Amino acid sequence: MNQWKGSALFICLMVAVLTAITLLFASDRGSLYQLDSLIETIDRESDLSHRLRQINEHLQFLTDGYQPPPHTPDALQIAKRRFQLAEKLHSLHDDRYLEEALKHYEQAIALFPSLSHGWPYYNMGVIFEKQKQYEEAISHYQTVLRYDFGRLALNADYRIAVIHQRQNGKPIDFAALYNYLRFASENVMKDIQPFVSSTPDGSAESDYLSSLVLYAQNRPADAARRMAAYAQRRPDDYSAHYYLDLFTQNEPQHMYPADGNLLSSCFAPYGSRNGAILLTHNMPVRCDLYRTAPDAEPLRFEMQLENPVHEAFQCILRFNGETRIVDCSPRENETISATFSASAKRNFLEVQLNLPGGGDADRRNNPMFIKMRSLHVSLAPTESSE
Repeated sequence: MNQWKGSALFICLMVAVLTAITLLFASDRGSLYQLDSLIETIDRESDLSHRLRQINEHLQFLTDGYQPPPHTPDALQIAKRRFQLAEKLHSLHDDRYLEEALKHYEQAIALFPSLSHGWPYYNMGVIFEKQKQYEEAISHYQTVLRYDFGRLALNADYRIAVIHQRQNGKPIDFAALYNYLRFASENVMKDIQPFVSSTPDGSAESDYLSSLVLYAQNRPADAARRMAAYAQRRPDDYSAHYYLDLFTQNEPQHMYPADGNLLSSCFAPYGSRNGAILLTHNMPVRCDLYRTAPDAEPLRFEMQLENPVHEAFQCILRFNGETRIVDCSPRENETISATFSASAKRNFLEVQLNLPGGGDADRRNNPMFIKMRSLHVSLAPTESSE
């Protein structure tokens, strides 16, 4: 009888514990959902103090409940909410809330430093730049480069160049500025305006910038001469041939590059080796592409990968606003193709791999590489578009 009572007591105790745990998780999930709803409804109200007090109370409740160590899944859940709140406050374009936004950005990256591949650091840099705290802004823009190797990193380099231009005597990294103008800028003529008074440093990249500045100043003949000088130094840069034809009003080619070889001049963080571009996890290759009849046939991209990885992986292609994800098998060589429509004269292609393995930190410390042997673009018949 005593043994039965003991067993019954143990069972009741276990049920109580499991019920408490279930209620705790349900309470946390409910708090997360409620917190998401509160953050989503932030807008341009004249006084957000009451709403922010509610949100901060929920965040404090979750932090006290989870007490998460950095880099853990629980830390990620809270960091995401702090980042979302900071972005909401930042998007109000109201100086009254910038310090509150900074606080939540800082708390988000304290919990999960690699959150959103560097976006919190970039946004903090934008705020510090607006506040004319230029050294803080530069520090945060430079931190972006630890977590992103694509467009966001190019944007961060551009902002650093703008700050250096404002601070007389600070040298401009013309190579980084060139990479931004070619592979990230949506409006080149607007983005060169802060540099109209910059002094060339003799590099090919500064010649490229000077040519664009001259054209923006309505001096096409001088711009063409400077771009021609650049093209002699960088003959593989097909964007130079596009601008030369534009400046001189020559008969344009149907597409630049004319031969379709996008690897002849692209942005690749790891560079090339033995004629191939090196790709690893989450480090994209970016290419620009120019068309004189953008509403004509769609474009077909084809690449050849040399695959030393013994597991399946994904290849992600982004062209302007469209995305294709291709599942790849572990084989010696892989040929990938995708077709996109091109409705703009100036276009961007980004190729990125999602490789097997540990987390992003493990992949950065012990990267696996795949070689891209070729990347070619050609016109595709309309009926074959995907």
